Amino acid sequence: MKFERKSSRQSVPYLKEGKHDVTIISCEMTKSKKDSNMFKMVLEGENGERAYYYLTFGTDYTEDNLQYLLTSIQDHGFDIPDLDFGYNKETVQFLEDKKTYVEIDSELDGKQKRYRVSKILTLSEYEDSYDDEESNNDYPFSEE
Repeated sequence: MKFERKSSRQSVPYLKEGKHDVTIISCEMTKSKKDSNMFKMVLEGENGERAYYYLTFGTDYTEDNLQYLLTSIQDHGFDIPDLDFGYNKETVQFLEDKKTYVEIDSELDGKQKRYRVSKILTLSEYEDSYDDEESNNDYPFSEE
């Protein structure tokens, strides 16, 4: 290989605010800052945009969040196997390359705006957002 000086790196585009249909392109078993077991998932949108989702185990919300994640995956047509879903390699292997729906919101961190996955969505929650946008504005009054 011959040396070629690199110019500036291209930055990875991140998913912006709103609801998105994404693919879990990787899932890693890791630890949180508070030393809790955690899955770190890299999510990818239709145009290569990225987001990260962290599922921390041992909280009051862990089971609900994992159930919503599995429901969203099932809403994409995947069968959910009879596994002991938890902080284990079998769960990681199952989650990788699965599609899910997410909602992204933003927060200000100093002067920089940061985007984060605020929640995993079911198909009906994902579709409801589009029903609101496509409501018939020609007839603002009910027909009752």
